[in-house]
Amino acid sequence: MDFYQLVKDLYEMNLSPFIANGSMTFSKYLPKNFPLDFKKKFFDEKRILGDHKTFGGLAIGLISGSISGYLGNIDFTYSFSSSLLAIIGDCLGSFIKRRFGKKEGEDFPLIDRTIWLSIYPFLYQYFNQKPINEFSILYLITLVGGYFLHKVTNKIKNYFL
Repeated sequence: MDFYQLVKDLYEMNLSPFIANGSMTFSKYLPKNFPLDFKKKFFDEKRILGDHKTFGGLAIGLISGSISGYLGNIDFTYSFSSSLLAIIGDCLGSFIKRRFGKKEGEDFPLIDRTIWLSIYPFLYQYFNQKPINEFSILYLITLVGGYFLHKVTNKIKNYFL
């Protein structure tokens, strides 16, 4: 795999899910927003996801991720599906954080910065059928690069929002 192909694959694999994950925070500006877990508690009497995972965030994430992929000349089905998988991964991270007793917004680095990144690359592999060694490189770069990029963008978000 040459450098150009590596960059192209990383772009195609990550643009929509990164935009979807990052844009969900803008749902806090919506006038009415309702939690995805309907404010229900799990067996352990802790909220399933919490107030930060909302239907508005789901809609904003899906729409922005899908549109960014479309505008970026990426297959719409992949853009929509990978955005949805990133959001599901983000919700899974919130579910795990609640089980560990972490509050909403409380930093839990490994979970906050990697769970949402871990699912959708397999969809990219399904769509593109890369050799396993090339996919492994893309997956590793996505996890490591995404971990640090998520950390930096959260600092920027907290500064401005």
